[in-house]
Amino acid sequence: MSAALIPATCIQRAAFWAVLLAVLMMALPLRAAEPADSVKTGEVKTESALEKQVRVVASKLRCPVCQGESVYDSHSDVAEEMKRLIADKLKAGESEADVLEYFHARYGNYI
Repeated sequence: MSAALIPATCIQRAAFWAVLLAVLMMALPLRAAEPADSVKTGEVKTESALEKQVRVVASKLRCPVCQGESVYDSHSDVAEEMKRLIADKLKAGESEADVLEYFHARYGNYI
């Protein structure tokens, strides 16, 4: 169909809906990228003493699965389990040196 046979109002409506759809589609990613509620309200999540100890110890150990990543930086299943084990040992009263020795005894000097 040629443009002359289509009424101008139909073309205007189609253009309006096309522009509206384009604007809405551009707005969707912006909505998804908004910060979490805690950031909006100005709340700051503070690291607990245990989380800090786990971070320090896990940062000193190499992930046995990932090359070049510490246990703390790795997201592998093994590293996640090691972080839980580190937290359990620290909660039980073991020192940082005890926890490091535990992993050295099991994984060798590589860790």
